Amino acid sequence: AAPAGGSPYLVEFRLELGLPVWRFDVHGIVLERRLFLTHMQNTVHVMYTLLEGADTIELGLRPSSNFRAQELPVSEPLG
Repeated sequence: AAPAGGSPYLVEFRLELGLPVWRFDVHGIVLERRLFLTHMQNTVHVMYTLLEGADTIELGLRPSSNFRAQELPVSEPLG
């Protein structure tokens, strides 16, 4: 089961060498998402890898960002 508010397709989350890896299974199509934040840059790299279920797919992405004041704890809900 996916975490509350999470994707119903999320089947695994793990850390590899401290870096996050998500695995999704969407009706037999299995994808991995990896996230890299470049040191000293305001840059995020997101990599998707098709692992099984199809030769090619088309992936539509809708980026989203949230902002909070630096001094606020991450446990506080966003406004």
